[in-house]
Amino acid sequence: MNDEIVLRKNILDNNFQKHLQITTGSLIVAFTYVIGLVIASISNQIDWIDSANVTLIIIVTIFVIGSSSIFFIRSNRKLKRINIALQNLIEII
Repeated sequence: MNDEIVLRKNILDNNFQKHLQITTGSLIVAFTYVIGLVIASISNQIDWIDSANVTLIIIVTIFVIGSSSIFFIRSNRKLKRINIALQNLIEII
């Protein structure tokens, strides 16, 4: 019985670490993209008058920020569930 609990705790710990990495990675990607966009805009590397250029920037922005947000939200929910499961497991011990 004790080995089962330890094994379950280790699996939950591994899942927690995996989702924590996904959460922080998605934040890093989104933040890096925004900073790069700001730097490119300040240094006049982006032509805001060209509609094709702006359209491409908008599409890429929606893709990067949208996917990062989805990964962040899903992983954050799973982190909360794993945390509750770990607390319940610790109460059993």
